[in-house]
This record gives sequence, structure tokens and C-alpha cells, in this order.
Amino acid sequence: MRASLRDLAGLVALCAAAACSIAQRVKPNFVIVVTDDQDDVYNSTHPYYMPALDRQLRKRGVHLNNFIVNTAVCCPARVSLLTGKLAHCHNVTNNYYDKYQSGSFKKWFQTGQDRDWLPGRMSAAGYDVYYVGKFFNEYQWDYPYYRDGRRYMPPGMRVFDSVDPLEDADLPDACLSTNTVNRTCSKGKHMTDAVRDKALQYISTSAAEKRPFWIQVMPLAPHAVQCRTRPGWCPPTPPLRHANLYANDNVSIPRTPNWYARNTNLPRPTTGLTEAAYAANLNALQLGRLRSLRAVDEMIDRIVERLTDLALLNNTYIVFTSDNGFHLGAFGLLEGKVLPIEEDVRVPFFIRGPGIPEGVVSPFPAALIDLPATILAAAGLPLPDYMDGLPLPLNPALASIHTALLRNASLAVPEQLAALRAEAAAAQDLAASPAPPPAPLPVPPAALPEIPSTARRDSLILEGWSGSASRPDDSASLAHFKALRLCTPLRLFRDGGGANPTNRLGALPAYAARQVPAPGLYCYKYVAWCRGARELYDLSADPYETRSRLTLLPPRVVDRLDALLSALVHCRGPTCRNPYALLHPGGGVWNFSAALSPEHDPLYASLPKLRFVRCRSIYVRTNEQTWAQGFPQPPSPPPRPWLPPAPPDFPSSSESAGPPAGATPPPKPLGQPRPPSPGPPKPRTPLVPHPHRLPTRSW
Repeated sequence: MRASLRDLAGLVALCAAAACSIAQRVKPNFVIVVTDDQDDVYNSTHPYYMPALDRQLRKRGVHLNNFIVNTAVCCPARVSLLTGKLAHCHNVTNNYYDKYQSGSFKKWFQTGQDRDWLPGRMSAAGYDVYYVGKFFNEYQWDYPYYRDGRRYMPPGMRVFDSVDPLEDADLPDACLSTNTVNRTCSKGKHMTDAVRDKALQYISTSAAEKRPFWIQVMPLAPHAVQCRTRPGWCPPTPPLRHANLYANDNVSIPRTPNWYARNTNLPRPTTGLTEAAYAANLNALQLGRLRSLRAVDEMIDRIVERLTDLALLNNTYIVFTSDNGFHLGAFGLLEGKVLPIEEDVRVPFFIRGPGIPEGVVSPFPAALIDLPATILAAAGLPLPDYMDGLPLPLNPALASIHTALLRNASLAVPEQLAALRAEAAAAQDLAASPAPPPAPLPVPPAALPEIPSTARRDSLILEGWSGSASRPDDSASLAHFKALRLCTPLRLFRDGGGANPTNRLGALPAYAARQVPAPGLYCYKYVAWCRGARELYDLSADPYETRSRLTLLPPRVVDRLDALLSALVHCRGPTCRNPYALLHPGGGVWNFSAALSPEHDPLYASLPKLRFVRCRSIYVRTNEQTWAQGFPQPPSPPPRPWLPPAPPDFPSSSESAGPPAGATPPPKPLGQPRPPSPGPPKPRTPLVPHPHRLPTRSW
């Protein structure tokens, strides 16, 4: 008897039972603190800068030091945080509502993302739901497009305290709008302190009423502010008490191997300043960011103190993370985000609460979309199929749900592939071009595949379109890419893992990626750009992404990287959690090591490579063509889309613009292939399986 809805129902019941074993007799509470633009690679969470975070969360909970955000820009990431969907599933791809309706609150509202989202599910489960601080970009409660002309109150929330988007967040008087009522301002109170006081108030309110609560605390720090005297970003203003903090510490951005270098594949403007002036601006910005975070750190202390006073601490999960990272000096870029580089996608993540072990640092590759799934599981609530993340395996009960959902993914494959191929075929008919030959759909497995209890997801997608660009028709400014971030015990290069202590690329022995010590684990990043470029970085040997090594891999390995990325490009729910289910729906393959078995070579060699029709600011399924949709491999490399001439500070992927007149020329670009040498080709580097897997806890 083949797997059916009865099997799926049984598995859901199993997951629900495991989730119920997590939930306390009294429902656990949740306090989620999310900063704005705080990266995890420039050391901002060091105990010297955030001592309360170290004392209250790092030492009393779990620190995930290999944590990413899938789309590194504010509005798309925040929508993912509250829906559990990847950006290609909610299609809010930008901070702003441009001519293509690519982003902002308006796009989220018009597409009905609030009809089923995390706050609504928590409210339906009996929780008091509070939201304090920054919501989505361009949010206003009285926009004319609201339903029936009424003011917009997000469904499911008991209290909604939003920062007024028309007010400069850097002003000394904090202004908030509560439940769509006109904003009120607190004279002389910094915004972070105002957000803190509101959160403390709501904790006390629900405690007095003996009701469980879920509070989303969203300070604006350490987001930079628009300069008033010149274009660009300036340091945020901290509370007056921290105005001179670190004044004698000589705070500066580290000169890493990618400092002031150039990668012409990155579609973002580079600096026209001399290196000294460039460094001075970034150092000042970093100093202001660190000062602004100190008030957030004090907030963590106050929240823990209030929960302790109310005897709620032991039954409350406290999470600290950020919506995206922020690059400062990498590749000579102007300060910003959006890109697939580690500076932009790596964010801090700390959690403490009931059943969470203390003092644990884990290199498990996790993402922001996993947080909604983790919250629901920890609350004993079912995980909806539309959510793309997995509960983080932080303890035995959560780990069992994580593994069960990996196993469950095979059941969703036939339906998802059928929908993708039907849409692709219709698009080809509309284009009056020959449709691809129908590929056979996989047959559901006779039984759910067996999977080890220690199985964990090893691959995540990074994706971007326009990000925060305000020029949707300028394809040179669109950061449209898809990338695979893979962490595996398999060493793809003989010199991987930073074994050479004199490695000039900045690697350290036994590190999986930058600041991720993990013996036996190796992380890789495969990037496909809409303009045709492809890159591969070994993050263990080249943590600063300065040397693409794609041409050094055997074709059979590249085939698998591209196929796995293609499986994630249009995934939904279960297939995002386990993309191997799309490639091997019969089971038996659940990680990259198993996919590399030679018996699968014919399959991967036959799959067409990911292809972009053109660069776009929004997600259009038929614009990003994959084997999963049934598109055939083009007979020759696809033509590059027409690009307008690139301005001097906006080099194209094929050439690097020189520095403006009067500027100090940057160092020679890194990561460019050397010209081929005469003579026979050198033998390819063989795959070297590492003899030791990453040590795991008993759970």
C-alpha cells in the first residue's frame, strides 16, 4: 500500500505528540528580541559590548553560531520571520513598493499574508500577542488602500505598538502608535528605552491576568540613519548615557582578507574614497552601532529581571536575533546589505528557556525561517504545511520533530512537481515556443523512507532580487541571485578546512566557516547570478569569500550543487525542509554525502542547470527556470540579458570599472581565474571524505 493521506495524518499526529511533550502543563511564554541590521561577523555580540546577552542568554542557553537569514534585507526578512515562509513563497522581495509591486508593507497586505501567520496562530492558541517596535517598511495605519477605509490593526494582536514611519527614528523623543491610535511621544526618551518599557509593561499585564504571552520586541538599533549633511548613512544616536561609550577603545572595522578588495559580480556600488577616508567613515559608523546596542543589552537584563520577579523565567523562552547582517568594508562596497556574502546573511542567534540546555554553542546550520516553526513546536502547536522552516533540534523532543518532518517531505513531491510543470508548460504555450517534453512525475513511495534519528538538514537557500534598490528597471543594480549554503562532513577540496595555519585567506584549523569552530564540518556556498556568473566558495578554507573555486570541482559535484539549488528555488513547505526529497522521492538520500554516490551520476548529469531569463526585482517562477519545472537544457549557453552601460562605480560582471579620478586605486581584484597555462590539463582533485563526523550530543 502506497503512502497516502493516512500516512501523512499519522506522521502529523506523531509530530503533534512530540510537540505536546515539549509544552508545559502551563503554556510557555515567548519573548523574541530582534535587532535591525546586526551582523554576526564584526563581533558586536562580544561580552565586552553586550555583557547582559552573554550572562543571561549565551551562558544560560544555546548559541547557534552558524545562523543565517535567507534574504538579507529588512522587509522580506521580517515577513519571513512572521510567516515562516521563504521570500520566494511570500514574494515580498524589496523594502519598497515600486512599479513592479515588489515589496514593503503594501505588498504584504495586498497579498493577504496576514490571513494565516504566526501572530494569528499564537492568538488562536490562547496567547496574548504583543508587538512593539519596527514593523514592515512603509507601514502606516491610515493608508487609503486598507479594507473599507478602516485603520489597519494586524489580526491576532492584543497590542500593536508601531514606530511611526514618518518620524525620524533618530529623534530624541520616541514616538509610537498603539493599536492604530495617533502616535504619542515620550519627551526625552530614546526609542530603545521606549520599546523596552512597553515590553516590560505587557509582561506584567499578562502575568497579572495569568495568561500566556508572546511578545515580539523590535528595537531599531543598530540601524544607521540618513545623514543630514551628505548622502549616505551616518551612525545612529545612542541614548545620552552612552554618548561617550568606548571613546578610548579605538573601535575599528577589522582589515579582513576581503577588506577593500573587489568582486565585480556583486551588483552594488563600491567606494570612491581613498582607503583612509573609507575606513574613517566605517569606523565611525561601527562605533555608533555598538553604542546603540548597549541599550538593547540593558533591555535584555531588564526583561530577565521582570520575568524573575514574576516567577515566570523558568517557563519563558527568550530569543535574541536580527533581521539581517550588514557589510562594512567587505569588497570595497558602500555600507549595506542584500548580498549573499557572509557579512550580510550571518546574524546572531541565542535562545534560553524550558528544556533548552545551558552554555551550548552549536554549529548547526539554521535560518530565520526556522524560528516560527520552533516557536510553534515549543508551544505544542502543529506546524502548517506552508511553513518552510524546521524546528531547531535544540533538545530531544524538538530534534524528533525535526527528523520526522525531513522524512515526511517525500509525500509532498508529486503534487508540487505537477503544479510547477503545469505552470511552466502554460508559460511556454503563451510564448508560442515548443513546450518541453513531459517528464514522468515520481510515484509516491510505497512507505515513508527510513531516516536515521540523527538526520539533520544540511542545505539552505539564499535568495535576493532588488533588495533595497530604488531603480527596478536598472538591471545592473538588481541583486538578483540564488545561492546554496551547504554544510557537510564531506571535504570537497583536499586543502579544505584551513589546515594550513599560514593560509592567507584567513582560515583557521577545524573551522566550518568564519567564527564557526566545528571539527569535521565544512561549509560551502554556490552562487548563481542572474547575469550568468557562477561562484563557489569553500567557507572553511576561504571564510572571506575571496577565491571562487568552481572550476576546481569535478563536473559530477557541480551537477549536484546546481541540482540541489534548483530544488530549492521553487520549493514550498516540506520540500524546502528537505530538498533531497524532490531529487530522490523514493527515499534513501537525505544529505549531500549520500547524493554523491556514483549510482546517482546519470540522474544528476541529466538535469538541466538553473537559468535566469532576465534580472528582475520580483519573483516570477517561469523567470527562474529549473529541472523541477521540466525546462530542458538549452542547446547552448543562454544569451546574457541586455545590460545598460554600467556607471563608473557600478561594474558589470564581465569587467571592472576603474576608480574615479583622484581616488586611490584598490588592490587587484580577488577571486578572478588565472589564464590557462599551456600543456595537458592537471588531474582533478579527488573527493576526500573526512574520517570523522561532527561530534553530536546525545540528543
